[in-house]
Amino acid sequence: MNEIKVSENVSIYINDIWILCDEYINSLDNPDMIYKSSIFRGMLDYIYRHGLKDIYLYNPKKSNTLNYDLLDNIFFEIYLPIVYKYNAIPSILGFSTMLRIDSENLSYVRKGVYQDGSMVNKHNSEVVKKWYSVSESSLYDKAVQENGIGAIFGLKAGFGWKEAVASPEPYTLPTVDSPETIAARHKQNTLTLPEKPMLD
Repeated sequence: MNEIKVSENVSIYINDIWILCDEYINSLDNPDMIYKSSIFRGMLDYIYRHGLKDIYLYNPKKSNTLNYDLLDNIFFEIYLPIVYKYNAIPSILGFSTMLRIDSENLSYVRKGVYQDGSMVNKHNSEVVKKWYSVSESSLYDKAVQENGIGAIFGLKAGFGWKEAVASPEPYTLPTVDSPETIAARHKQNTLTLPEKPMLD
């Protein structure tokens, strides 16, 4: 799929987004710098300014004007492939940077209530929860596979994770029988052999 329909007359072409990525990387003194988080975030901003800014996707100030199905397509067809290609971690902040969405508004939508107190359409809330779930699972994978301190902090700050501190199991010393008990048990187990018959 190369086309994401914005409206009857407007489309986003995924190939054009990849061209913007290449332009940005080629502008760097060292292309390998793209793997640094701040440089990668700069590329997301570049994509917005040169590819998405003039496409009317929504009113960024009002969460209830967002087309969540359209944004869902952009998240999974454009944002995630870019993130994975450049070894970044998907995040709501990164996605918000690329589209100039208020990430705080998305947090409210995830919880089911807009900032003005009105209820969120359940479908829209489920869509945003998917994005959060992808971000959370990616942080978890990084924390487990790479023992990433930043990923652990992200899970705590963004998703309310707490470190489980396991208390050590109480150690019970093995019981040792007294010498008298051992001797008594040994006496009970002693076999009595029959007497030898006397030979004439």
